[in-house]
Amino acid sequence: MSAAERKDAIVRLSGNLQKQTSLFRKQNAEAEKVTRASYEVSRILARRMKPFADGDFIKECLLAVVDSVCPEQRSAFESMSLSSRTVRRRIEDMSDNVHDSLKTRSSNFVAFSLALDESTDTKDTAQLAVFIRGVTADLQVCEEFLQLVPLRGTTTGQDICDAVLQCVDQHSLDLSRLVCVTTDGAPAMVGEKKGAALLLVRHCEAAGYTQPINMMHCIIHQKFLCAKSANLVDVMSVVVKVVNSILSHSLNHRQFQVLMDEVNVHYNDLLYFCEVCWLSRGAMLSRLCDLQQEIATFLRQKNLPHADQFSDPQWLARLALLTDITAHLNALNMMLQGKDIFVTDMYAHITAFEVKLHLWEAQLASGVGVLAADLNLFTAPFDFPVEDAPASLQMDLVELQCNDEMKANFRTSSPLSFFRDIILPSNNCHKYIAHIQRIVAMFGSTYCCEQLFSKMKYTKSHLRSQLSDRHLNDILLLSTSTIEPDMKILLHGNSTSSLIDL
Repeated sequence: MSAAERKDAIVRLSGNLQKQTSLFRKQNAEAEKVTRASYEVSRILARRMKPFADGDFIKECLLAVVDSVCPEQRSAFESMSLSSRTVRRRIEDMSDNVHDSLKTRSSNFVAFSLALDESTDTKDTAQLAVFIRGVTADLQVCEEFLQLVPLRGTTTGQDICDAVLQCVDQHSLDLSRLVCVTTDGAPAMVGEKKGAALLLVRHCEAAGYTQPINMMHCIIHQKFLCAKSANLVDVMSVVVKVVNSILSHSLNHRQFQVLMDEVNVHYNDLLYFCEVCWLSRGAMLSRLCDLQQEIATFLRQKNLPHADQFSDPQWLARLALLTDITAHLNALNMMLQGKDIFVTDMYAHITAFEVKLHLWEAQLASGVGVLAADLNLFTAPFDFPVEDAPASLQMDLVELQCNDEMKANFRTSSPLSFFRDIILPSNNCHKYIAHIQRIVAMFGSTYCCEQLFSKMKYTKSHLRSQLSDRHLNDILLLSTSTIEPDMKILLHGNSTSSLIDL
C-alpha cells in the first residue's frame, strides 16, 4: 500500500471514529436529559408528597400531550422511566444527596440548636421529628429538617434522648457546639429528672462539654397554655353546646342554613371548634358573635336549650370579652409561626403582649423570661446597662456603646445585619460575636415540627399506611429541605443504570 493510500485510509478511519464518537455523545446527552427529567418529576412527586405509582400516570399524561403537540418527540418521552420502582430509587438517591449536603453544611456551624417533638402516624408508630438551626462563623443562619426517627417501643425521656443521640451521630454533629434544645411541654421532653432535654444536657456534660445549653419550652405552646386561663369555661361550654346542637343534627343544620338565607346575613353557617386546632376557637367565636341574634331566634323557634343566654346582657358581655381576647391570641399565634424566625423576634412579640395583657405575666416569666438579658444584648445593645452584662462581655459592650457611628448604623439596620455586616468585618468584639452566634442559633418554638407532622399525616395516610420509615423520611426531607439535590452528581453516579426501567 502506497503512502497516499495509507494516508487516505487513516483519514477515512479518523472520520468514521469522529462520527461514531459524535453519535455516542449525542445519544449520551439525550439519555442524560431523559434521566434528569426522570429525577425532576420524581422530585416534584416527593415535594407534593404523592405516591410513587403516580409516575406512571404522569408519563401517560405526557405521552398524550406529546402525541397531540409534537409526535416526533414521542420516542424521547417513551424512554423516560417513571415506574414506581424507578421513582422510589430516584427519591432515595436525592434524599441521600441532600443528607450529604446537610452534613457538609452542618460541619461549618459554630453553634446550633435542636427542636424536638413527637407524634404518632396512622400506624400508631411514634415518630420523633428533629430539626437543626445553626449559624456559621460569618453569622449565616441555616434551619433544616434533620430526621424523622421512629420510636418502636416506649417513648420515655431516655428513649427520646437515645434517638436524638443516634441522629446526631448519623449526621456527624459536634455536641460541643450545641447551645439550645427546644421542645414542647410533654413530660417526656421537659421532665425535671428524666426529661429528654435534661438527659441530653447531662450527656454533654458527661462528655466533657462545658458550654451552657439552654432548655427552651416552645414559646407558642407556652402562649397556648397561658391562653387557657382566659377560657371563661362557663361561656365556652355553652357556646360549644349551642354550636353542636345546630351542626351535629342534620335537620337543625338544614333549617339553620335556610334561616341564614332568609335573613340574608354575610355568613350562612357556623364553624366547629377543635381543641387541637388552636386557631379554630377564635374563628368559631367570631362567627358566633356575628350571628348571635339569628342564633337566638333559631334556638327559641326550635325550643332548644341555652336560648336564654343569648338574651342575657351579662353573658353576652362575657362572650364578647372571650371573643376579643381570643382574637388577640390568634393574632399573636400567627406572628409566632413560620420558618426562620429568630427567638428574639418571638420574645419581642411575647413581651409586647405581656404589656397589653398582664394576666399572663406570671406564667410567661418562668419561660423565656430567664433569657431576657441574653436576648436584649442582641436586640438592644446600646440600651443595655453595662453592669448587668456578663463580665466577659462588658469590655466589648463599652466599646460598642461609646462608638457613635456604630449606634447610628444600628438604628438603620436589623440586629442581625448590624452584627454580620458591620461588627463582624471590623474584627472586633469577638466574645460578643460568639454570644450573638448562640442567640441566633436558638429555636424559639417547635412550629417546624408541628408543620412537619401535618405533612407526615398527609403522606402516610390510611391509603399509604404501608409506607416504610425510610421512604417516609426521604419524602419529608425532599418536601421540607431548602437544599437542592446536586443533579450533576446524581446523573454521573447513575449513568450506567439510567436507561434501565427496573
